[in-house]
Amino acid sequence: MGEATIYYLNWDEEAEDHGPASELFHKYGVESVLDEDEMPPSEFSEEEFEEFYREVATVEGDYEHPEQLWREWNRGSREESQEFYDAEVRSMSVGDVVELDGDYYLAKAIGFDEIEVGGGQE
Repeated sequence: MGEATIYYLNWDEEAEDHGPASELFHKYGVESVLDEDEMPPSEFSEEEFEEFYREVATVEGDYEHPEQLWREWNRGSREESQEFYDAEVRSMSVGDVVELDGDYYLAKAIGFDEIEVGGGQE
């Protein structure tokens, strides 16, 4: 058994419609059509990560792939976890992050990409 931590991109909690987290959410959604200089980041300092993301839950389980958590944290998947129901939060979405064994994985339109968080920057 191991631990997995789920972080949600704060686009859904911004007071204004087009704040920094909303812009980042949009970029992750249309990444395939962006120019190189418009691409969203694949690494964050601890400070940046805390600004854009909030911890939603830490769960215990035999998680080897972030896709397992995607299914458990998506309404309508028919594989929702009790932790998801208890948290009373939105479904996991593009731009959200799963931490497994100290590695961070960003939800993409299809699949997940590993990202860097911290990396000695503070």
